[in-house]
Amino acid sequence: MAPALLSLLACGPDWLADDAASEQDATVDLGGDEDGKLALDRMTVAAPHVCAEAVEVLTLSNVGAGMLRIDELEIVGEGWALPEDLELPLWIEPGAGYALDLQTSTGEAELHITGPVTAARVPLNATADAAPEISLVSPISSALVDVGEILALEAWVTDDADDAEDLTVRWRSDLDGEIDAYPAHPSGFVSAEWKATERSPGSHTLTLQVTDTCGNTTAVEVPVCQEGGLAMEGERFTYSSHATWLADDECIRLTPDEPYQTGTAFVLDSTIPAGDVDIEFNFFVGATDGADGFSLTALDADRRTELIGAEGCGLGYGDADSSGCITGAAGLPGWSIEVDTYYNPEVDLSEADHVAMSIDGDMTATLFYAELPELEDNTWHTMSVVTSEGRIEVAIDDVVYVEQALELDFDAHVGFTAATGGDANLHLIDELKVREGYCY
Repeated sequence: MAPALLSLLACGPDWLADDAASEQDATVDLGGDEDGKLALDRMTVAAPHVCAEAVEVLTLSNVGAGMLRIDELEIVGEGWALPEDLELPLWIEPGAGYALDLQTSTGEAELHITGPVTAARVPLNATADAAPEISLVSPISSALVDVGEILALEAWVTDDADDAEDLTVRWRSDLDGEIDAYPAHPSGFVSAEWKATERSPGSHTLTLQVTDTCGNTTAVEVPVCQEGGLAMEGERFTYSSHATWLADDECIRLTPDEPYQTGTAFVLDSTIPAGDVDIEFNFFVGATDGADGFSLTALDADRRTELIGAEGCGLGYGDADSSGCITGAAGLPGWSIEVDTYYNPEVDLSEADHVAMSIDGDMTATLFYAELPELEDNTWHTMSVVTSEGRIEVAIDDVVYVEQALELDFDAHVGFTAATGGDANLHLIDELKVREGYCY
């Protein structure tokens, strides 16, 4: 770049008038030998985005015919300094230049250049590199994260000097530590997935920290609460008899649509509080004749000895002595809520499909009994069971069929049972979510 030329038409320190400051093709006569003239490569020296320290070079050139003499270089202001080894007076030969290193951190100052007769002034300005800016998209503050949910972590980031992909991105939970992070997209979009299997239940403070190449860091925090419990994971269940995990369909098959089949599936590696839990799942009953049904069972962890109860109308959980239609097996300890799709006069109060609840497999002493619409329609249905503060609520397809007082207090293994008899149905379970009330 050719030097910018500064002009002096009269002697004295006030030579830099507003109209003269914008001239690019003039010279400054600082005295010295005849025709020594100063040219500067820029009118002002600016140092943007300074990390800690920076050096800006101002070139002093002699565009005159004789030697140029500079008697004094002085900085007036803050944040700028001259080289410690600078020796004055400074002589510059005609056609030559001198690279003046100006050291800076941040601040505003003015460089005074003084010769035998006149003076020149050059504004100096240095600004610190700014920290990145963050605009958080997800999650929202105080979000309730459901069991099994993959939580999207998303934000937009920008920096005054660095490209977005050069920023260091870090997500962290105060409860679980570091979360996998990915570099920002060139557009500035930052995204990561926080998997349910990597989260602990309870209250988390999530922190997104973004650092630029200068070392400046910006962080934003957002509180979220991870609901406790478990989600549908086929490998966590223990299967009995004809029950199995259908890997291709990612659901539990309690029984095939064949006669005289029984199956149960329980999560035995954890327990739930039987009287304070929120359970939600999808079920399918159908495909053939319509027998017999299934149960959601909270198996008492302290009293369990077996994982399967009576067959047929016992639905895989009932006590054979109480059911009266199948003999041989004891009922499962705990509570069971059955969805019965076949009329067995020995135990059923009506011919309609129904939902009922028993304790310890005693099917003759139901705690509630409610008729249901026809469920064997070869479609999936939803069911939820909530126990809390001495009450229970049961809903199917978003219709509440049971809501009453009920005291339950034991630790249980959650699971399902089902059975067929002379008639059969396919019994499937999917999308299980068990919430334990950490966040409400």
